[in-house]
Amino acid sequence: MSKILIGKYQATIYPDGDGFTGAISLGFDGQGRRQRIKRKGRTKAIVKDKLIQAVADRDAGLKTVGNYTVAQAVQDWLS
Repeated sequence: MSKILIGKYQATIYPDGDGFTGAISLGFDGQGRRQRIKRKGRTKAIVKDKLIQAVADRDAGLKTVGNYTVAQAVQDWLS
């Protein structure tokens, strides 16, 4: 298991099955629950890139999932 720093957050990357899983702790929400983001990939570099992108999106205020479609974006925009 390797620990890395992404911005001001501490993340870990560990082997999981055929690839790697990365988890980053973002602190706690207002109800005391731990906030974590997890991403999976074939290599540590891919997982690290996904975690960096997730933190950048979170800091920018974007809340999307990996399978977010254009149709869903249009529907969100219309509402």
